[in-house]
Amino acid sequence: MTAADLAAHTGGWDPPLRAPYRDAEVAELGPPTQGAAVLEILRILDGFDLHAMDPDERAHLTVEAVKIGLRDRDDHITDPAAMRVAASDLYADDWVAHRRDSIDPARPGCPRPGTLNAGARPTCVRRTTRCP
Repeated sequence: MTAADLAAHTGGWDPPLRAPYRDAEVAELGPPTQGAAVLEILRILDGFDLHAMDPDERAHLTVEAVKIGLRDRDDHITDPAAMRVAASDLYADDWVAHRRDSIDPARPGCPRPGTLNAGARPTCVRRTTRCP
């Protein structure tokens, strides 16, 4: 790296991603970070009464929500210039409700990839790989 490289560099400002969680607004960094996944996970969990659950139920739902959020991160978050969907689609109401409904409260799951189309209903597709 040379002085000319540093002189030629320009920085930018990306506004934070924002989503509600309980009585707060959570702000996260945008792609290519994990911010959208964090907001999706929180929004999934927001649909459950975690305080009323026993610790095992709460842990199970939390783990399942994290698995879904990380799966969606892997499938949809990349360099912002190459993304096919907006990061906010991952924590949009319809998508979050769809992903929340996929959680089985009694069994561990293997999150399947979902297809996000801006403005369309989410649809799930299956892969030939298996979860361990």
